[in-house]
Amino acid sequence: MSLRPRREQVPVSRLEVVLRAGLRLGQQSISAPLQGEVSLLRRGNDEHLDAVAVLAYTNLWDGFVNRSFREDITTSLRKFENPGLYAAAFAFFADEDKLRELCPVPGVYDEHGGLGNITLVREPDWYQPAAIPASACYLRLVHSGLRESVVNVLSFIGTSKNWDELPKKAFEGAVLKIRERLQRLSKPRLGRHIIPVDDGFNRLFRGVAMPPGKGGLDACNEMQGRFTSTSMQQSVAKDFALLAASEAIAAKTERTELFMIKILADETVKGIGVNSVLDNPWQCHPEEREVILHPTTEYTVVGEEDVVAWCPDSDNDEEQSIKAWKLVKVRATGASGRRRKLESV
Repeated sequence: MSLRPRREQVPVSRLEVVLRAGLRLGQQSISAPLQGEVSLLRRGNDEHLDAVAVLAYTNLWDGFVNRSFREDITTSLRKFENPGLYAAAFAFFADEDKLRELCPVPGVYDEHGGLGNITLVREPDWYQPAAIPASACYLRLVHSGLRESVVNVLSFIGTSKNWDELPKKAFEGAVLKIRERLQRLSKPRLGRHIIPVDDGFNRLFRGVAMPPGKGGLDACNEMQGRFTSTSMQQSVAKDFALLAASEAIAAKTERTELFMIKILADETVKGIGVNSVLDNPWQCHPEEREVILHPTTEYTVVGEEDVVAWCPDSDNDEEQSIKAWKLVKVRATGASGRRRKLESV
């Protein structure tokens, strides 16, 4: 059951009007006017699937996608604290046969028995003033019966081996479909027109927290063989590192050393500029200016130094203190022969 109040179902006539309009992501705005109009995305539209795959990765699904390169994720799936947050993307990417079996909801299939007319909308952020437009951080399936059925199915995961085997398999299938989309969307040159250039390279930043005694090579090793999130803004990467260290301190774990990784990517590196796929209203955090690097990217440390910088204290943003950082300069290149097999995984 959703934690948010139930909303009225969007009439089919509105769906048809919007779908005819095209909603071409990355070429024209798909944002809705602020006064009550809502844009919908449809499973049967290939561009919408691309959009939801990127949005899902940037919000909640990145850990599942990257884990899928290393293991069968069904072995480590745990009970979801809020399954409703995963329901819309799951319904967009779950295998059709498994979704029909798990959620046999009348009125979901189109006239040919397919699921192409499954639609989602952005939800309002209930913690923000009503004047603020709906947030892409919260996606809601339009069909209320399907929405409730999917949430119920996802609620079984992690509860009992007798009940959650098929939901787990269906969830893993959705993860693999998202991964497949991301691999296809990853392009060489990273869209140079949107990424700052440094001496002929695309300049990106990644902020992380590492255990004591680790160096740049260790940080690079953690980026190998997985999609890697970076930002065009150093300040964004800095905030991520500070947050990771703060969470590690609270959890009493060792990953408290601050690393700023400056990545210089050449033209062979493949990736996704999130801004090139999603308009701002369809991004959960457009201010992050995120660029996702492909798993086949090779990283080489070309410089490393210890620096200090003023940073906000975790308990009071108005107070600042000097913190030690490890600044790592990294060269990124495209796939070598020994790693191209990831392309087809």
